[in-house]
Amino acid sequence: MKINIALQILFLASAIVSQEVEEQKVKISVYYSPLCSDTVRFFNQQFGPVYDEFKDKMDIELHPYGKASHYWNDLKEDYEFLCQFGRDECFYSKYHACALDVMPFNESLSLIRCLFEQHHERSKIISVCEKTHDIPIRAFKGCFENNSSALMAGHGNSTELIQLTFVPTIVPEGDTCLKRRDNLYKDFRVAFRKEYASKYQKYPDDVELSESEREKLKDLCTPDFPQHLFHSFMWL
Repeated sequence: MKINIALQILFLASAIVSQEVEEQKVKISVYYSPLCSDTVRFFNQQFGPVYDEFKDKMDIELHPYGKASHYWNDLKEDYEFLCQFGRDECFYSKYHACALDVMPFNESLSLIRCLFEQHHERSKIISVCEKTHDIPIRAFKGCFENNSSALMAGHGNSTELIQLTFVPTIVPEGDTCLKRRDNLYKDFRVAFRKEYASKYQKYPDDVELSESEREKLKDLCTPDFPQHLFHSFMWL
């Protein structure tokens, strides 16, 4: 009996520790366009490698929409879209949206990254990536034919809420200032480590913070511009 109680306590303790570890993530939302060259560069050179390194520390949301617009067409009983890069962008935004909807996140992200890495003609990109990924064809086809417009409109509604001006825009958990968005775009690895350290008082690779770092990371919106120079310019 005592052994059973001890085992239950041990199991409960390990479950609590496991839950705490699982919950130590930072939410990052990426608002992007499938055909934007800045988006492609960001995914290939920054987001992809950093996600591979810290994916267990990230809670990622992807919103394929960019600088598109949409409205409900009563006659067609469907959404109409106007995309910055034309019909191809609308098509790929819907394709990305369905991938995110019908596939587990890591698998859908792998497919999306494959699409960004290709240098073929657009008509060949999807066939190349579908050959190397386990696509649930029936579910994907059903999504694209019946639900892709609604999914893309949903990403559009989310995009409108952040008042997007640049693609891609990377929004951190809390989103208290534009500086944090800019830092994540300019150097995703450095900025993500700071976002994580600010929340958990340690870096995602378990490097502890020094006292000076703790002070600096209390407010990620603090200007980098030296304060004494700022005050000097105020008097000019």
